[in-house]
Amino acid sequence: SVDYASVVVANLPCCYSITNQPNGMMFGDDGLLYLGVGSLSDRGESMTPESERFATIQPYEASILQINVDSGEIQSYAGGIRNPFDVTFTSDGQLYATDNGLVTGEGDRILQVNAGEFYGFPYWRSRGCSDCPSIEGSSIAEDWIRLPNYTLPRGITVYDGAQFPSNFVDTLFVAFWHGTDYAQRIVWIDPENVYAEHVPQAFVTGLIRPIDVVVAPDGSLVIADFVYGHIWRVSYGGDEASIPLLEPTSPPEVTVPPTPTPRAGGLVFATATPST
Repeated sequence: SVDYASVVVANLPCCYSITNQPNGMMFGDDGLLYLGVGSLSDRGESMTPESERFATIQPYEASILQINVDSGEIQSYAGGIRNPFDVTFTSDGQLYATDNGLVTGEGDRILQVNAGEFYGFPYWRSRGCSDCPSIEGSSIAEDWIRLPNYTLPRGITVYDGAQFPSNFVDTLFVAFWHGTDYAQRIVWIDPENVYAEHVPQAFVTGLIRPIDVVVAPDGSLVIADFVYGHIWRVSYGGDEASIPLLEPTSPPEVTVPPTPTPRAGGLVFATATPST
């Protein structure tokens, strides 16, 4: 057999920084590929201020794209998302995405993404960005979960395993990357229990720079920790939590989130172990 690679889509918008470029992607149940593409600027500033005050947002920039990998057909599924770092689907087909905000911190959020919606970037004067462009007459979809500045949400995944208790199925785990008191952790979010001013529940703490989290075939969580190159596995331990030591740094602490009222099932006690 002959292995070969072919280009599905070329010339995507790139790049404002090392992170604002084509990012996380996932196939939906419709067989189409969903891809996050970051903005070409921090706040819509022009690269040619002598000719225009604000940049013209390019097609497919700051959006989640829907791509047919067989035909190469591409369209914007949702726009106004500054840096959609990762995407995931729940079993009912609802799309979720993490979005990284401005260099000055404003705009970190988790979005419940719907087709055709516009989520506001770069028109963020209402978020405290006085030098962002303004907009009139357009509908801006609401944030699902607005996060503190400099949280920098990265990887997001839906729990679809069979190892954790049933109340965790179809809920979200999200990596909060930055070195702040409310980040450097994996959080757990039950979409059925998100409310105004929602604060996501810490699930794994003691990490350095968690950049991604995925569900392993055995139902455990696997976490990539960016700075020191650690890969952690978080497994359901039944009735107690034991966390072995990984030298030269301390292992992450696994916390026990409360059981959400509408869902059946008990508490999770997990074991975090390094994977090699």
